[in-house]
Amino acid sequence: MRTAPEIKVQDVPASADVRSWILRRVKKLAARHPDITKLRVAVDTPHRRQSKGRRFRVQIDIGVPGSELVTHNRVDSNSERLIPALYDAFHRSERQLDEYRASLRHKGRRKGRKADLVAPVAEATVE
Repeated sequence: MRTAPEIKVQDVPASADVRSWILRRVKKLAARHPDITKLRVAVDTPHRRQSKGRRFRVQIDIGVPGSELVTHNRVDSNSERLIPALYDAFHRSERQLDEYRASLRHKGRRKGRKADLVAPVAEATVE
């Protein structure tokens, strides 16, 4: 990773533990995908007054050469607990990065094959 990751944690209890958990996952993500140029993680609680408890929102912005990938956690029963919400967001970002790298490999293969598929046109001679 070319720049230090930005970690923004708001209205979340035990933010030092949360930051250390996020940093471990960021290091794992950077080791698996070395082409990451920018990474920003934001954790907050969007609505303070809900009837079903506190829900956490996690957003991960990943900059890669030529594109930016944005991932959110799913809003369901797992988002009421912080670690499962973080795990869901990081898992989705890993899958999104894998798909991005696969699409780059696929584009590279297609470019190489086009030249092979085009046959030279033979000129017809009329007698």
